[in-house]
Amino acid sequence: MLFRSFVEMVCETARWVKASGFGKLLIVNAHGGNPAPLRVAVDEIRRAGQLQVGCVHWFDLTPQIDGWVTQDAADWHANRAETSLMRYLRPDLIDESAVIDDPDRTVGKVFSYPVNQTSVDGLTGTPSEGTAAEGEEIFAAVVDALVDVIGRARAEDYPDLTAG
Repeated sequence: MLFRSFVEMVCETARWVKASGFGKLLIVNAHGGNPAPLRVAVDEIRRAGQLQVGCVHWFDLTPQIDGWVTQDAADWHANRAETSLMRYLRPDLIDESAVIDDPDRTVGKVFSYPVNQTSVDGLTGTPSEGTAAEGEEIFAAVVDALVDVIGRARAEDYPDLTAG
């Protein structure tokens, strides 16, 4: 139910964007649980012919960013990279007494599991190793990558069907 509601909300937002006179929509995702419903929403928006639409995820904008995010867990949640970002951006929101390392238990698993089935306290990897300095470096890399992607998206035209 929540999956479908999220897809509908994104599609409705796209209709508002189109009604406001825009022809392109680039969705920037910041949550690891959103890629699947966002892929569905992007496909529905594209099929409806409303807008040129795309979606990027901060955590895989570049190989370097992906490396930071997955260095301590492939199936990560509140891991070293995210804790580093929070220590840089909003250290006041971190309860340091709750920062506990917890291994990624999904390695070798066939099925996909929600965080409450893979983590004792909702953290995965080595969040205790996250630093504000690393968060600043990650944040700068994400900003630079997004500037690049947004610039390319703004200039992008339809593919040339006569080429190749």
